[in-house]
Amino acid sequence: MAIDVVEHINDDKGFVRLLERHMEKGSFLLLAAPALDLLWSSHDIYLDHYRRYNLHNLESICDSANLKLLESGYLFTITLPIVLVVRLIKKWILPSESIVSDMSILSATLNYILKSTLRFETFLKLHFKFLAKVPGSTAFVVAQKHE
Repeated sequence: MAIDVVEHINDDKGFVRLLERHMEKGSFLLLAAPALDLLWSSHDIYLDHYRRYNLHNLESICDSANLKLLESGYLFTITLPIVLVVRLIKKWILPSESIVSDMSILSATLNYILKSTLRFETFLKLHFKFLAKVPGSTAFVVAQKHE
């Protein structure tokens, strides 16, 4: 499992090839990373990200490591419009050299609303697989080492 890891590594394909060499045959790899170049912001710079991904990018990394792609999709689709608006507003308001994080502690009420909304999204994506391909702020792939 490499959740929010590959975006921190300059040679992401080399890293996944290294992981593949250490995996047992038949084992699985889950990669998840920030999605969509449109969302690139000072938050990414603050967190030392090299890039954001789309499904094709992550699938290509698995292919270059000779991993069998089993599933791919996006997460946090429902919150994508909010993230996009916040990022665009910050780009317009903040000086270009500002490096700030978007992370903050949410109120219990807002946290409950977000958790409930994301549970609903998960339910929908589990029951209607095509919805996993609708863009969100995180991309993921599940791959397997060839047996």
